Amino acid sequence: SSGINAEYGVLTIRTSQHLAKALGLHSGLSWISSILGGAVLSSSFVSSTICMVKIRDFIRQHYEPELTEIVGIDPEKLFLSAVGNLAMYRIVYDKSLQSVLPSHIMVPGSFAGDRIPLMSEIVSKSQKRYIQGIGALHGCHHCGVKVNHYISDHIPSTKFLPEIARLRRQSILYGCLLSSIFQRTLLQFMRYHPQSLYAQCRPCSYRQGGYVNHKSFFKAFFSKRAIVLHKFKFHHYFLLYSSLSYNGNN
Repeated sequence: SSGINAEYGVLTIRTSQHLAKALGLHSGLSWISSILGGAVLSSSFVSSTICMVKIRDFIRQHYEPELTEIVGIDPEKLFLSAVGNLAMYRIVYDKSLQSVLPSHIMVPGSFAGDRIPLMSEIVSKSQKRYIQGIGALHGCHHCGVKVNHYISDHIPSTKFLPEIARLRRQSILYGCLLSSIFQRTLLQFMRYHPQSLYAQCRPCSYRQGGYVNHKSFFKAFFSKRAIVLHKFKFHHYFLLYSSLSYNGNN
């Protein structure tokens, strides 16, 4: 039944990703993404735990008639299981909560692990080799796919640096204006550091190039088509706390 439980978790996360894309939400919104990611993971853990309990009760009723005790759904234990599973996810998997959300092509993606701070416009051979190592470990920082060769992705794009600098100056000089407050808040939400290099696959690079060449930074940032869905790996050990918790009812 562990495979079925995990599939329920995967289904919940994939549905949430499509909903997030429709609403224009992604992993590049700093603490907002962390809150949303925690909510998505919690809902996936709850649905998987309910599936686990239902399957267990079904087996007891039909294949173990001598066992009269039915586990059932305990809301308090379900909540504690979700919290325990979240802790297990952070400790064992060592990924941020927003990694379950879709990526945005203009900011560090859901699989962004290590990065290389960029000191000059020219990428050295040693930096390119290091990018290959980062990609081999984490995959493409937008979609998570692992390929044979990775492109050194500049985040933010070099083309947008003057626009971002101008918007930051405006937010400082005209902070009392509504539009500048909005701009400053949006810049604060975006979680990238000063320009850095990330490992990127070629399809994501092509997709990103289209937005860099034809849109301004904010038009690209608000484009829902720039949001990239990915296949989040839902491991069985994410539900370890639920299994231990409900096994205590035996």
